[in-house]
Amino acid sequence: MRIRKSGFPVFKVGDAKISTNVVDGPFGTQLKVEEYQETGVPLLRVSNCRSGEVLDDDEMVYISEEKHQQLIRSEVLPGDVLLTKAGHILGYSAVFPKSLKKGNITSHLASIRPAKGVVPEFLATYLTSGIGIAQIYRWGNKATRPELNTNEVRELLVPLPSPEVQNSLVAKLKAARSAWQQKLVEADALLAGFDGYLLAQLGLAAPALDARQVFAVRLGQINRQRLDSFFYKPNLIKNEAVARKYKPVFPLAKLLSKPPMNGLDARDYLDAGQRYLRVQNVKPFELVFDDIKYVSSDSPKDIALQEGDVLLTRKGSFGLAAVVPKEAVDCLISSEVILLRLSPDANCNPDYLVSWLNSEIAQAILNRHKSGGIMGHLTQDVVSELPIPLPPKEIQTAIAAEVTHRRTEARRLRAAAATEWAAAKAQFEHELLGESIKS
Repeated sequence: MRIRKSGFPVFKVGDAKISTNVVDGPFGTQLKVEEYQETGVPLLRVSNCRSGEVLDDDEMVYISEEKHQQLIRSEVLPGDVLLTKAGHILGYSAVFPKSLKKGNITSHLASIRPAKGVVPEFLATYLTSGIGIAQIYRWGNKATRPELNTNEVRELLVPLPSPEVQNSLVAKLKAARSAWQQKLVEADALLAGFDGYLLAQLGLAAPALDARQVFAVRLGQINRQRLDSFFYKPNLIKNEAVARKYKPVFPLAKLLSKPPMNGLDARDYLDAGQRYLRVQNVKPFELVFDDIKYVSSDSPKDIALQEGDVLLTRKGSFGLAAVVPKEAVDCLISSEVILLRLSPDANCNPDYLVSWLNSEIAQAILNRHKSGGIMGHLTQDVVSELPIPLPPKEIQTAIAAEVTHRRTEARRLRAAAATEWAAAKAQFEHELLGESIKS
């Protein structure tokens, strides 16, 4: 094994040189969801470890001091290394921070208390490296689902340089991670700033935020419309007024060659067949083919795609729009995706239409008119009536070109970030397993 050839001493996690204690969280029968509180002792769950660091944020839940004392075996303290150990969440790791003072963990986590001479950040970083993950999945591969128990966690091998070398390795990776995150921030900012450009090109201004929770509605405003209070939230009304202020503005149906159409409700997936686009395959401005499904090509509905069609999600993450590229015309769409086919006489650029549909103003309008409460969805009637400002063709072209430029630059930044981060992680492993660093 490569780890055994490291220039550093190699120990198991359960050895006294690596840890003084390895425990997992209590069984579900010992800790129930109804015992969670808004204050108290922090209870660490998988979601608190995904980012590689534990944050005291909206995802944090708490238990009472009394409950914590009942579960004192799984108490975690600053410097303890947390490791997720079940299912598709196997192998996330983070260090419990000083700011939280003490906490507890759920059954999907293990806690490793580092021994003297083990830098917690080094151990957490190592466990999520390629070397660590390979061991975790080798031990965790079970007949039903990947899962580790604490005895298997104790068997994981760890090369142990001196604390000085550990800190040096962690510092290099932290710097690389910071550079990676900065590129992602820049990529997100490119697309986040597009709304301002879009509105400026249309000569419109976003309304000032009106977050009032208490407001009056005149009887004349209702005019046989919906009676729920959400529909009349001032901020949603003001966003719709901005869109309708533009001249000319058309209901979306007027720009289409046929009414909006839902796709096919297919649930029997095949190993091969026709590609099937679901909501998760439609992102703002683009289609992604991760986790693509296949279905029978015998579709009873006329939903064959054409290049330049626009797809709009109607359920789940509703209101996301993308243009169909040439390489996706063989796909079928799910019943939770709406097909929009522009009329040749509409003089509407599909990339401009997608830019408008993904804008904050259009999203606010769709949110206002959605059906359903907690799990909202869009109907064909709502989509048909969505107001679409239609500027001259040259302005549409300029908007489409700008969004293409920003998307291309954002993709470049994300690709560069991914490449640099992968190289930094590979360097971490090389220096740890190679002979370029001596303790």
